[in-house]
Amino acid sequence: MQRDYYSFRCEEMNGILDKIEQLIIEQEQAREEKKKDAQKRAVGEVAREAKSAVGIEPHLAYLWFSARKGEADEADNKPLAKRASEAAALIRSAWQNRLASSIQPIPDAFRFVPDVENQVLDYLPLLSFIIHIPFRLSKPYISRDDCEFYILENPVKKEWVFKVPYIAPSQWKGALRSAMMQELVTELYAVGDEKVFFQKRLQLYRIFGHEKDGTAKYLNGVLALRRVGLQPQNGGEEREEWRKQFEEELQKVEAEFDATLCEQGYRIGDIEGFQGRTHFFPTFFDKIGLEVINPHDRESGAGSQPIYFECVPQGTPGTFVLMYVPRNSNDDAKQRQEVAEDLETLARGVCAMLTTYGFGAKTSSGYGVAEDKLANTGMFAIRAALPGITTPAVSGTKPMSKPDLSCYEGKGVQEEGAAQPERESVLQEIIPVVKRTFGTLSELQAVVQEVADALRKEEEA
Repeated sequence: MQRDYYSFRCEEMNGILDKIEQLIIEQEQAREEKKKDAQKRAVGEVAREAKSAVGIEPHLAYLWFSARKGEADEADNKPLAKRASEAAALIRSAWQNRLASSIQPIPDAFRFVPDVENQVLDYLPLLSFIIHIPFRLSKPYISRDDCEFYILENPVKKEWVFKVPYIAPSQWKGALRSAMMQELVTELYAVGDEKVFFQKRLQLYRIFGHEKDGTAKYLNGVLALRRVGLQPQNGGEEREEWRKQFEEELQKVEAEFDATLCEQGYRIGDIEGFQGRTHFFPTFFDKIGLEVINPHDRESGAGSQPIYFECVPQGTPGTFVLMYVPRNSNDDAKQRQEVAEDLETLARGVCAMLTTYGFGAKTSSGYGVAEDKLANTGMFAIRAALPGITTPAVSGTKPMSKPDLSCYEGKGVQEEGAAQPERESVLQEIIPVVKRTFGTLSELQAVVQEVADALRKEEEA
């Protein structure tokens, strides 16, 4: 279907593309004949036609001229290759000029992100919580989209319908899990306590769910490597013996952690799937820009082929939302202890991801990090009654009223409704929702620590 769409667009632009190429020829002739007025007129007409092509389908127009240049290069037709290259450059220039204004914010009516102020937690289990962080980028955000036709080879990931830059929930989950894994490995090598390593790895399993995409293999390998030591530099028998020990230790670590999962009830039989307690929501941006990387030649020290990356510019605000929903448990004390620990760990992990490890592509080069100071007021909310903590906003479950069936016709419906006794509105137990605000990521950790301490006090009481 997508290819049919682009075929239709190509037919729609055929006249414009041919006209652009003809105008470039006229421009070259006017330049050679030194007719400044004719040259100026041709330049203006080419720019207008390029804008028209960009208004219809900029990516296809650019790729069409790029293909023409490739064909001309193969045929060693230098004049045609030059015209196609100039036309492609004009298309990209016109596209760049309208790039910043091409993004329209998604209307709030769609509610892709839950509103903490709108009693969202009233419909979730006890001890569920939400972390709402309106952050601001301190460095541009770069990611990779999977579209087939695009002017640049490095477009930023966009929402499929509205075409605005965004971070998918799965991207947030992967970035946060990666940051917390790096923190876990760093702590293992700093402290060296394998028991703590297993406990915290089990916590990550509880938070994010089943380990996949190489996560289990990586963590097993980290612990196995620490036990057997680094690979010897000498080859031959020593390296082969080390490799054998490492494989044995790797299988041993895997068996130990699998046994722990079964003991704790996270794995039953051969069923490997496990749903984590965290849920993520998309982040949409209302700005888009370009980053240029110009690799320099080692001999000349100059760059000749700049590489363009589409990005979300520095200073752009976005919203990160994480929801935590614990599973049902008959042990309330254990449940509160787990929630308190998960809350502290998640807060540290979120702050580390946003400010240190980054999210998106090229994080090792400093891209995709946020400022400690938030773009707006952050919000933390948890559905729990906590000793010593009060909140001005207390909500509870709304009463259930009798449904109005008057819009339905039919004797059966009316008789069934008449046979049922009149039900009064039932008020369920009101469970308060504690809310806290914060202005920086550092304040978030202080707020979380206060709530976690209150959860433990309630457990002791």
